[in-house]
Amino acid sequence: MYICACLGLRRGELCGLRWSDVDLEHQAITIENTRTQASKKEIEKGTKTASSTRTLYLPDTLCDMLKAAKEHQQACRAEYKNAYDDNDYVVVMEDGKPFRPNYLSELFSKFLADNDLPKIVLHELRHTFASLSNQAGIPAYNIGKALGHSTPATTPKIYTHLLDQTHTRAVEGVAAIADEARRKAGKEYLLQLAKALIDEIRVWDPMKFGDCNEYTEEIQSIGGRLEPHTDAAALGNMLYETFRASFGTRSFRCTPEECEAVAERVFEKVQR
Repeated sequence: MYICACLGLRRGELCGLRWSDVDLEHQAITIENTRTQASKKEIEKGTKTASSTRTLYLPDTLCDMLKAAKEHQQACRAEYKNAYDDNDYVVVMEDGKPFRPNYLSELFSKFLADNDLPKIVLHELRHTFASLSNQAGIPAYNIGKALGHSTPATTPKIYTHLLDQTHTRAVEGVAAIADEARRKAGKEYLLQLAKALIDEIRVWDPMKFGDCNEYTEEIQSIGGRLEPHTDAAALGNMLYETFRASFGTRSFRCTPEECEAVAERVFEKVQR
């Protein structure tokens, strides 16, 4: 999703993207293949038009995401061994098999529904890119170049394998807006998580103090370690280790399982 929103790729361009098209060292990505679906048959071919073949700048956030994805694929390759579908595609499943384009759209729709987000189709992230580029003050002509639109003034020779600074400006403009939105969303989420944690500890009252203020030090310690990716298991472990260290094993008698149950109730509150 981040690739489509940050670079304005078509679904077929995303599905056809190969690691050989990605230059992480120079933060560039070349769009020259597409993989589409006709009924149950998958078709791989070149880009939609000559001007659709383009090289785009990779912003730092997206570059880091791709590096992490590549490392994850290498770990999966080691785990699956001979059962791993060893191809060069960027967007693949755990066993290395590339996603069917239609299935990728279904997963996107499910993500939106699960998170109570407006219903759109995957291709509309391309429209999002255009809208955010415009919001960032990028001229319409430059946006069209980044999207790979053909115009009377362009020729295949100009935009094939060319890392143009106008592409960089458009992509960086979108990335800056997206990164700020992610930071704000992450901050708001952590505030909600911390509040739910305090409320749950007040009800839980593991040491039977009858006053949540008695746990201020422990709450601050745990709150300072919360991250957007923290899950119930990690939070449960934080609760167990922090309270055990503060009050000692003789006084703090809750089990790791009880702490994880408390953490699960915290996440249930946030999700509601």
